[in-house]
Amino acid sequence: MSRQRVISGVRILKRLLMCTLGYFIAVFAAGVFMTLALAFEKSQSGTTGDQAILVVAILIALFAAGIAFLPAVCLIVLTEIMALRSALVHGLGGVAVAALAGLVDRIQFAGTAAPSEPSSYLALYLGAGAIGGLVYWAVAGRAAGAIYERDYSALSGPASEEA
Repeated sequence: MSRQRVISGVRILKRLLMCTLGYFIAVFAAGVFMTLALAFEKSQSGTTGDQAILVVAILIALFAAGIAFLPAVCLIVLTEIMALRSALVHGLGGVAVAALAGLVDRIQFAGTAAPSEPSSYLALYLGAGAIGGLVYWAVAGRAAGAIYERDYSALSGPASEEA
């Protein structure tokens, strides 16, 4: 009386496509969030440059995609295997990935000019991670573990043949 998990090849392909699409949409949303937050900060200080916001958002998203790729893939694989479909799990996972990406960013660019307020940049990374995690959940995370078809035929017992 055990439940068997049968994996379908078409379901695997669909999940891979949805996870990839979800990752790139989530990274773009996080990039837009970071761009708007930085633009708001610049507008508060008196300097504006909102002509190229979309271009900057795309560049920030590409940068974030490169830094956060490996931790995000690990998180996506974990949630798919364990079939974790909670928005909270994906949001907190996005925060964890963003914290790791922020740490890598600080280590990688340690010799360059330091930001004036490092805590605000940490908050920016964490906010972008939460946005990215929730957007990923909305696109692909809600169906995590969908590659498994549940086979409950073993639970129903032997089929009775009635004439």
